[in-house]
Amino acid sequence: MMTQKANQTITGGQKRRFALLLPAGYGERWHLRRIGTHNIITKYHQEASNTMVEKNESINDGKYWIALSEKALLRIFIYYCFILIAGLVGSVWAIYDNHCSGNKYDKIIIAIAGSLSMAAVGSAIFYTRKIYKASIQERITKPVDNNIRNFGTIIYFIIRPIFSLVLSILVVVGINAGMLSMTDQDLKLSEGFVNICMFISFFCGFSSGKMIQSLEKKGTHLITSLFQNTKGN
Repeated sequence: MMTQKANQTITGGQKRRFALLLPAGYGERWHLRRIGTHNIITKYHQEASNTMVEKNESINDGKYWIALSEKALLRIFIYYCFILIAGLVGSVWAIYDNHCSGNKYDKIIIAIAGSLSMAAVGSAIFYTRKIYKASIQERITKPVDNNIRNFGTIIYFIIRPIFSLVLSILVVVGINAGMLSMTDQDLKLSEGFVNICMFISFFCGFSSGKMIQSLEKKGTHLITSLFQNTKGN
């Protein structure tokens, strides 16, 4: 008992002497600093938790739908750079051959080649911009093993330029059909026909996603109306 009391007395005396050596208000400032640090840590954990919740909700909403690894992202970027360069070369050739007096190809061939090239350029510009914006804004998630979203993302970025090429051919066919319907004589295509096809094809490649959605809606109504007219006849 005496030993314990002595230890307690010594310990209490040491604390009192230590308190006398400290500046006035040190204990209060240390306590307030400790409370402030605790609040900062708590706030940080709350913000991190809220960020994770928002990110999970955004994945379900489609904001963080891009799931690609760094290697896959680099390969897709190279893929679009190749499409962009090839499209630029084809577009320059089509414009040059279209306005050249001694061209060796028919206007319809130049129009198809030029439209395909311009659609490829528009698609490459749009989806390359989509990738680097998502990378800068950190809206790309890392894929996990056997992730279906990763497979779908790769297919999405590979197939979209092909869709734009199909839409560009549809543009050439539609403009040509419209011009043929306005005359009963043999139609001779001019340089303006090629220019119009290439100009519209660029926007078809740039906005291929919206074009596909529009075709899906209008195509359904068109097919439904055709079947109704067929049944009526």
